[in-house]
Amino acid sequence: MKISKEDERMEPSENIYKEILSGNPSQGTFFKVLSMMKKEGMLEAVIEGCAKALESFPDDLKIRRLLAEAFFETGNISRAESEINAIIAGINELASCYRFQANLLI
Repeated sequence: MKISKEDERMEPSENIYKEILSGNPSQGTFFKVLSMMKKEGMLEAVIEGCAKALESFPDDLKIRRLLAEAFFETGNISRAESEINAIIAGINELASCYRFQANLLI
């Protein structure tokens, strides 16, 4: 594996995260790695990673929430609000499942 000049300037953990995300990680792996990156303050990389994850898993509300938080923490309030609205729309779609479950239990 050839290491680029950009990779040489990265922290070791950032290189590992970048390598994991460059493959075809599972939905859960995306979330775990992006969460760890967020804890380490790699907010721009989290935003990019979340966007990539949502291309494959557009209905993942946890990844979308992580994206909203990263937008908020970088001061991009309008994009954070947009993501929160998408999360709320997704939750509202799932609310019908609770009504269905109530009918099943009755």
